[in-house]
Amino acid sequence: MCGVFGINSKHPVAERLLEGLFRLEYRGYDSAGIACIDQGKLYTIKAEGKVNKLQEKVSNSNYDGNIGIAHTRWATHGAPSVQNAHPHSSNSVAIVHNGIIENNDDLRAELIKEQFQFNSDTDSEVVLHLIEKYLKLNSSYIEAVRKATDRLEGSFAIIAIFKDHPDVMIATKKHSPLAVGYGDKENFVGSDAYSLSKCAHSLSYLKDGDIAIVNKEAVEILDENGNVAKRHISKINAQTANYDKGQFSHYMQKEIYEQPTVSRNVLDHYISKQDFAIKVQDLDFKNINRIYIIACGTSCFAGMVAKYWFEEIVKIPVTIEISSEFSCCNLPPEKNSLAVFISQSGETADTISALRVWNKFGLKSVAIVNVEESTISRETNYALPIYAGQEIGVASTKAFTNQLIVLACLVIKVAEIKESISAENIQLYTRALLEVPGRIAEILSHDYEYKKIAQSLVSSKSILYIGRGVAHAIALEGALKLKEISYIHAEAIIAGELKHGSIALVDEDMYVVAIAPEDRLFNKVVSNIKTVIARKGKILLLSNAKGCDLLGNECADVIPVNQAPEMINPIIYTIPLQLIAYHTGILKGNNVDQPRNLAKSVTVE
Repeated sequence: MCGVFGINSKHPVAERLLEGLFRLEYRGYDSAGIACIDQGKLYTIKAEGKVNKLQEKVSNSNYDGNIGIAHTRWATHGAPSVQNAHPHSSNSVAIVHNGIIENNDDLRAELIKEQFQFNSDTDSEVVLHLIEKYLKLNSSYIEAVRKATDRLEGSFAIIAIFKDHPDVMIATKKHSPLAVGYGDKENFVGSDAYSLSKCAHSLSYLKDGDIAIVNKEAVEILDENGNVAKRHISKINAQTANYDKGQFSHYMQKEIYEQPTVSRNVLDHYISKQDFAIKVQDLDFKNINRIYIIACGTSCFAGMVAKYWFEEIVKIPVTIEISSEFSCCNLPPEKNSLAVFISQSGETADTISALRVWNKFGLKSVAIVNVEESTISRETNYALPIYAGQEIGVASTKAFTNQLIVLACLVIKVAEIKESISAENIQLYTRALLEVPGRIAEILSHDYEYKKIAQSLVSSKSILYIGRGVAHAIALEGALKLKEISYIHAEAIIAGELKHGSIALVDEDMYVVAIAPEDRLFNKVVSNIKTVIARKGKILLLSNAKGCDLLGNECADVIPVNQAPEMINPIIYTIPLQLIAYHTGILKGNNVDQPRNLAKSVTVE
């Protein structure tokens, strides 16, 4: 979950390496470093903490150079420290690495026996010493990288530079994203398009086993068999290059407020406004009789919402699987099953592992992703992009909303294919989805109310979120957002389960956030809310006018949400929870864009 970046140029690179790291910092911010070759000398500068700490050190140094690599770290092996920061380097080689070397212990023991000295606790340092080992055995620098990476088990994206070959940079990958950026008489390597977007005009993604030989004037890519390979080159989106906070204080705030726009964009891609039909590619799903939704974290909660939709509208059973657990699955799915894999980045390591298990069964799969050329997109039968645009805030907001919209469109399309829905109902559902941008905008216009509510919550030690049916999935997402951003313990509970144990937590100091849209479970949720009130718990109620009128006098606070078609309630009710989490985090003085211990793209298992 680290970020790697490299430049080979005719111009000085140190400051530009830092710029690349700032754009990668959402992937990790425990420590950072750069390595460059300057006048025949290979040097490294590293710092614990965020990239601005490294920037201070680089500014106070006299080093630069025309070739260099950089890294921003999310710690796995070894605590955050200068010692464990990348690049790892010797007198002749420097490397940066994103991923996990699963056979690190065996390789480390072997290399120590061969008198290689380790200076860090990281698994990544074995990559450096393996390359050194093969160079000492008279391999070329390309052969040394190939032989070293052939020994590695796990995942990696690696960039290396060599003091004795100061004009070339080598990049290679396996199960971890890496892209080559093409510039004007200079070339780049980075973890993603966003890191490359300010410096390169186009890019190509490496495939597993590729080795990119990156010179100033040209790039040559060798495939896993050592043959010259051509990889698709695409132009970098200008919108990606220019993505910044603008008038907003934080990326998270900006991304919350972008939701009317990005939801409208994705609806334009998937719904025809002429006949209200779903514009999804032809899907061969007529004989599908069970759906598995496989995802992690926020993406999994989006899948839980989709489970209710599929079962209600399509009348097909759905199993929700946590990616990391499905990877260990030995029981084959039912025949004629479909898997829906949900991942914002399309590079989530747990979900990729689950996908590869699924593919062994030879069954159909769909990807719901924000990156069209990602691994998950390439390795599924069908890819449905969510068109949310770049999301920098670690806690997902607009990507979650667009995941829900795309999943809703998929549900309607599968219902149409299986003839479990009438043409009239297709129009009803699609018209409801088209209301989403305006309804989100209306909620955002009341932002001051959510800030006031955050002031009530900020001193809490623990908060419960409750809901029933589809509202429970939104309660899970709301609780996760609050945990991520405010560091307040939050737990989501099915409202009907309160009486089976969790009610013991409720006292006069406990806030309970109740998500209660007016649906067929509304009266049952009212009963559960009254149970909390009877124990003097403080209810924060999200409901429509009926719920607010019925319970408002007994609640600590209410958040009225305009009555909406039932299908879009999960999307609409998510927005207030995002704003409450954001404002609570701000009041706590936290960095809401980069919460502690978290990173955006989880590319390690």
